[in-house]
Amino acid sequence: MHLIEAYSLYSGVKIDHPIINQDPVNGIDYDFILFNPHSKGEAKNYKKWQEVISIIKPELSKRNIKILQLDSFESVYDGCIKIDNITYNQTAWLTNKSICLLGIDSFCMHLASSFNKPMLILFGAHQCFNCCKPYFGDPNIQHFFLADLKGNRPTYSYEKGGEYMDQFSPE
Repeated sequence: MHLIEAYSLYSGVKIDHPIINQDPVNGIDYDFILFNPHSKGEAKNYKKWQEVISIIKPELSKRNIKILQLDSFESVYDGCIKIDNITYNQTAWLTNKSICLLGIDSFCMHLASSFNKPMLILFGAHQCFNCCKPYFGDPNIQHFFLADLKGNRPTYSYEKGGEYMDQFSPE
């Protein structure tokens, strides 16, 4: 059972499409993919993002599509434009305006599903996919890469399970 269904069942609240106010981010008037590479803790840290960016950047450049990196960490990946210090409402606006989302299982993933955006998302050992995957949007445009936990159970720790993320090939 998905978490939202469990919450609905136990609280008696009806599941409906989510609504979030959107605030524009100044200066963003071009096509872009939204890149959300990080989250707190080691459990969602994928160490091959720069390789991924290096593979997709040439084709995106030909199409005049930029990569906006969304996070609050110090590093910026080569080939990306870092967007930092924004609100949840600005994050919603960026997600809605993006061509697609690339990244990890996160708040942005759920925003993208509510806006029915295409996405490519890495899931490590941090969450149980079936109960935490996006609830909304067209599953035909949502692409998930699930780590092989090698028979181990998912962890809900932000610090444990990061070794599973690097199973994914950058290609």
